[in-house]
Amino acid sequence: MKLVSIGKIINVRGLKGELKVKSLTDFSSLRYKKGNELYIENEDTMEKYIYKVDGYSKSGDFDYVHFLEIKTIEEAQKFKNCYIKIAVDKLQPLKENQFYFYQLIGLEVLSSENKLVGKVSEIMNNGAHHIIRVKTQKGKDILIPFVEAFINKVDLENKKIIINKMEGLFENEN
Repeated sequence: MKLVSIGKIINVRGLKGELKVKSLTDFSSLRYKKGNELYIENEDTMEKYIYKVDGYSKSGDFDYVHFLEIKTIEEAQKFKNCYIKIAVDKLQPLKENQFYFYQLIGLEVLSSENKLVGKVSEIMNNGAHHIIRVKTQKGKDILIPFVEAFINKVDLENKKIIINKMEGLFENEN
């Protein structure tokens, strides 16, 4: 079963084991709905636990999730820096030209002239829209707004994103 990350546990809140989560999904209230079964995975040790959501709230940029099986702050603290994941088969289908973050990570980014820019390493949300972080072959990071003005085509089948010509993108590379 393939799992995708929907949040990273960055801390705990309160004495009853509530988890402070940096969200990696645009559907937090749906993902953390009471009764949903989700996975917590430690990517270093590859340990996975399945837990049932008991409560959810949002404050500022963070989600706060409580699982039925985690009852104390001590139990919750062992999950710091772990990821909350969901099975891919539990994801809802998206509309045309909408994508889940996991589908974009690792895709090659090419210019409209078919020149390799790099690979998508992260997707961020700045509030107005999403931004893709592209790691170039030289190790440099480039931030590209994930909006129609910059993104020409997303081709999941061929694992690439074609971007529109951007002034200055290749000027300093030789």
